[in-house]
Amino acid sequence: QNVFSHVGTLTGIYRFKYKVMRQIRMCKDLKHVIYHRFNSGGVGKGPGTGFWAPMWRVWLFFIRGAVPLLQRWLGNLLARTFEGRNAKGVAKTVTKQRIESQFDINLRANVMNTVMDMLPPSIRRSKMSLILQHLSEAWRCWKANIPWKVPGMPQAFEDVILRYVKYKADCWTKVTHYNRLRIQRGGTADKTVCKKNLGRLSRLWLKNEQERQHNYLKDGPYIQAEEAVAIYTTTANWLESRRFLCIPFPPLNYKHDTRILILALERLKEMYSVKSRLNQNQREELRLIEEAYDNPHEALARIKSHLLTRRSFKEVGIEFMDQYTHLTPVYDIEPLEKITDAYLDQYLWYEADKRKLFPNWIKPSDAEPSPLLVYKWCQGINNLSNVWDTDKNQTAVMIE
Repeated sequence: QNVFSHVGTLTGIYRFKYKVMRQIRMCKDLKHVIYHRFNSGGVGKGPGTGFWAPMWRVWLFFIRGAVPLLQRWLGNLLARTFEGRNAKGVAKTVTKQRIESQFDINLRANVMNTVMDMLPPSIRRSKMSLILQHLSEAWRCWKANIPWKVPGMPQAFEDVILRYVKYKADCWTKVTHYNRLRIQRGGTADKTVCKKNLGRLSRLWLKNEQERQHNYLKDGPYIQAEEAVAIYTTTANWLESRRFLCIPFPPLNYKHDTRILILALERLKEMYSVKSRLNQNQREELRLIEEAYDNPHEALARIKSHLLTRRSFKEVGIEFMDQYTHLTPVYDIEPLEKITDAYLDQYLWYEADKRKLFPNWIKPSDAEPSPLLVYKWCQGINNLSNVWDTDKNQTAVMIE
């Protein structure tokens, strides 16, 4: 624990990558919390305690994020060292920045030539700008996943525009996946290319998700009657064997109300412990959390009122975090609803655990602290017979 808390002092890592100060500050805050709890009363001050898991977790996530980045940088450095910079001796082509716009211009010119052949010479000039507007509108509708239909447009023109959109969409998707493969393999990719690629993949994911949900509403649920009955019967038998009682709606005078609210607020607040720059939504959320700390009874009354009466909800924002090997969705939820959800989650978890809904093999659980679980897990692996035997080049693999 002492080592994890003082990585900056012991290694001087911040001299090489100053952004690591974020992790150092996080560990320092955790150290103060832990020392406040453990180095008090009869326990004297000393170099650390045995409670190392939170700081270990901070550095674990940092290394997990930094490894692919370092691999890419080292790969680029080695390529430059052995092969040199290949700036000279290359034939001049259309620059990378203009390849896509050049493709768009050529594609649009082909479409316009096709349309012009279909129009009589007298009205060509007046209709060209209108057709161009329809082209860009149809493409924007495809990207936003909105059906495009112009009432009264001749079928021949509509077919040409739809063919243009389909061809452009295929090329757009191919380029997106090609760039993502390059980024995954650790090839050289500009920051702007990575950002654009992230935006495009987000669009494609949302289009795919909307289509999946639409198909589910149309053809689903994809489950047979016998399977549904089997699932229902198994659940009913399980609940009956546990003598499980239904979890009631949180009563107005619930004795653990304030404690559960404080735990929920702490979970929401811990993500802001190291953030120095907040956007407007995050500032609003932090303000509401502080208000709930100051007036827990008002906050609880509002939460229960929302749970009982609220039937329309604010829209959820989604943004993807790029890990270069995969994307992680980050959902942006309206702050008031977030506090209500956090309280409900904490309440349901506590009541379900008290009623012994979850069997003891479900981990992690409230029955034991996380460091103890990690210790038991490692001990379990260590106690396996011949687990470290590598005489015949065997490998022990843990599948997640």
